[in-house]
Amino acid sequence: MSITPITAAEIGVLVTQKPQTSSWGSRVVSSTFLKSTAIKIMKIVAILLILGLVLTVIDVWMEHNLDRFKGNIPPAPVGPPAPFTPTGPINPIPPATNPSNPIVNQRPPLPENLPQGDIKNILSEAERNTLINKLASLTKPIGINNHGNDCFMNSCMQYIMHSELYSFFLDPKNLKPEVENAVEFYRLFVWFAEGYAEGKSDLRSDYFRRYVPCSEGTQEDSYDALGSALHFYHQERISQTKIVKLKANDTRIPGGVFHSQSSHNASPLVELDFPDQNSSKVPIKSLWKESFHTKLEDYIVSLSEEQKIKANTTTKDEEFDFKLPDLLLRAKRFKKTLNEYGMLIDMKVDNKIDFSDALPLNFGNKHFFDLVAFTVQRGTLRGGHYVSYVKRQGQWYFISDSSVSKPLVEEDALKFAEDGYMFYFKQIPRPRSDSSSSDSSSDDGASTPRSIDLLSDDELPPTNLNPSPTRSENV
Repeated sequence: MSITPITAAEIGVLVTQKPQTSSWGSRVVSSTFLKSTAIKIMKIVAILLILGLVLTVIDVWMEHNLDRFKGNIPPAPVGPPAPFTPTGPINPIPPATNPSNPIVNQRPPLPENLPQGDIKNILSEAERNTLINKLASLTKPIGINNHGNDCFMNSCMQYIMHSELYSFFLDPKNLKPEVENAVEFYRLFVWFAEGYAEGKSDLRSDYFRRYVPCSEGTQEDSYDALGSALHFYHQERISQTKIVKLKANDTRIPGGVFHSQSSHNASPLVELDFPDQNSSKVPIKSLWKESFHTKLEDYIVSLSEEQKIKANTTTKDEEFDFKLPDLLLRAKRFKKTLNEYGMLIDMKVDNKIDFSDALPLNFGNKHFFDLVAFTVQRGTLRGGHYVSYVKRQGQWYFISDSSVSKPLVEEDALKFAEDGYMFYFKQIPRPRSDSSSSDSSSDDGASTPRSIDLLSDDELPPTNLNPSPTRSENV
């Protein structure tokens, strides 16, 4: 075979000719490039998702430590209610006096000018009455300095100083001197009360923190602080009498109904449970009924030692005798619940309490209580700030640590009660309606108050599902 040589002219044509391309080939190359890029992006996204999941697990682990994983759902009650033993508003946890407690180590030493002497001689009866009268006659609240995360303690002390609790704490007859550190607490409280009565500007409450147990990494609580103080006293003396009525219905019970009734001292702070509903605002009447009227499932009724049955329906109603002139309430805004993973966790309930047409509190048109002081916790379980609202000499004030506001309009102050945590009510005489009111008269001839009777079975007005607007607080 002979090879035909290429001439110079033909070479010039080949060199200057544009390369031939295929649109199909370009699409293949582009498609391959995009596919590899998409795979890389998907790998990056997958890595980020895995990393986020790992961080979430670590965060859950740290937030809910090992003790949280040991929680169980409380078992159904079995048998009649057990005899009641007063333990106060908190679990019977001893005061945090362990020297290894880091919170205790951070507290300042006790003041050098604490009252000394025998417990009965720290204050004579005349001195105690003088001090009580001074505290009662103060025209304005006294601010308390915050020396570092002391707002919960400050709020607790304001609650005490604007209720009859300060009189209870100042009486040595109410003290249990056999309890460890009880006498020391009494001396410290006398010192604090004297400073409050004198209106000292350097007043501080952090000395009391040595008595308050607190788990590491949790929000310190004014409720626990009050419980720790009551730990040193005969708190049953300021506890309302609670009557528990149990009623079980079943055809196997003789007569078809089983009745049981018992009475005992409740804790000083009556606790209110929020109902499980999505409403952002719960009427106080619903809150009261939710707390003291319950249906028990699978309740075991002991008809005799040999015969026990699981009643079809069982209800438990709790009533109060209201023999004391004070009513201390606590809205259970912190509670335990099961999360989606079945772990027992703590949560805060942010529902508002609707006091519309319900103040003063009315129980059966026989007992009436006027709101005098309340505390509010702003924030979460992991951290927040406690503030107080108190009524003194007929005027409402807002207190945040050492800052005390000018007198507030009562309507504005009561609006903040919707977010209240601990409440103090003072029993008052039966209020009378305005002469222009069309309210009917009661059997005893007195006009019926316009406030809602919390014990009646009347239907409640529709619940306001819209959260209330936030108001600013000028201090």
